[in-house]
Amino acid sequence: MLIRAICMVFISILFSMPASAFTLSTTVEAITIPSVGGSFQAVNFENSYTSAVPSCIYNLPNTSDPPAVVRIQSVGAGSMQVRLQEPRNSSAVTSGSVFCLVAEEGVNTLADGRRVEARRVTSTVTHGRNVPLGNGAGTMQNVSGSFSGFTNPMVLGQVMTFGDSDFSVFHANDCEASGNPPYLSGFADGICVTKMVAEDTTTRGNETLGIIVIESGSGNYDGIAYTAALGGNSIDGVGNSGASYGLGGTFEFATATLSGLNGNNGGWAVFLGSGAVGGATLSLAIDEDQLQDTERSHIAENVAYFAVRRLPLFTASKTVDRPEIAETLTLNYEIVLTNTGQLDQTGVVVDDTLPDSSTGTVSGPVESLTADSIFEVGETWTYTVSYPVTSGDISAASDLINTV
Repeated sequence: MLIRAICMVFISILFSMPASAFTLSTTVEAITIPSVGGSFQAVNFENSYTSAVPSCIYNLPNTSDPPAVVRIQSVGAGSMQVRLQEPRNSSAVTSGSVFCLVAEEGVNTLADGRRVEARRVTSTVTHGRNVPLGNGAGTMQNVSGSFSGFTNPMVLGQVMTFGDSDFSVFHANDCEASGNPPYLSGFADGICVTKMVAEDTTTRGNETLGIIVIESGSGNYDGIAYTAALGGNSIDGVGNSGASYGLGGTFEFATATLSGLNGNNGGWAVFLGSGAVGGATLSLAIDEDQLQDTERSHIAENVAYFAVRRLPLFTASKTVDRPEIAETLTLNYEIVLTNTGQLDQTGVVVDDTLPDSSTGTVSGPVESLTADSIFEVGETWTYTVSYPVTSGDISAASDLINTV
């Protein structure tokens, strides 16, 4: 009498802490840089780029900390340099995390078809309260013709050079009114960009702006989940404690850019407070430079954001040394589990059903047998399971199903 030995595979996991950088494709990556201060520090990329375009945001630790903007220089194939700058060029910045999305210049397509287009443009003009705020002649550059193929895009951006040592930040609108986000009425609408100096009274030297345009929406592919959106007109200033956007899930990384500008004093988006990133909401605020006054209150701005999390991703196989059983013998199973995602895991447990009710055993690599072991990206664990077939198994004449 023949019965069959059938293998079934299930996987049980717990999340581990995220790494500082991970790739979304060979041309797009997300980087979290802890403890950025007032001096330039080198940041390495995971990918290699021909013409990298970054967009970054500072996590202001507390409302009592001084305002700061992210400054970047020396963007190369494998690295860039990043620092914080207090708008008055004071050294009193509070170190904090900086979150950057980096994309290859040109059209990039994520694995699920999401369009991510990055461009560099030389900004020859300056925009701010005194030069003047709004779409005054010569303060914005129309780059609408540089992008194509979108339906409902959102925009991230960055001043990505340090040609002028005085502060400036990226600003964009729809080329019609300063308060309108780029592409306010859809892709048929426009995008104009500039370097914003808020309440300062002087223009700036030329800088390179990095612009990343992403098709709005959410997706899930190859162990990556993401959402790209233009948030509602609801983010307040640091002086009135900011506001938050709900993400509909727990995300480990995000970056964001003020989109349009309603406030007369200028400003830029920051993440605000401990835990601003890493949960189901993004805590945001609009910060101001304090060059003309000390207040940092600001009401109701739109912020574009891109949030990402890595998901567990495995391949698993199970084989038995003898698929047909005609007499009492010992079956030897081999279980091969590979971490094919981008996220190291802890708490991976192999639980095999057959040895639970027999004298059989499960054995595997030593590092996988403890609850706090780390199952690293790209690592493979191989287990063996031995099960002595009983006379009862044979007489039952049914398939012998082994689930792991």
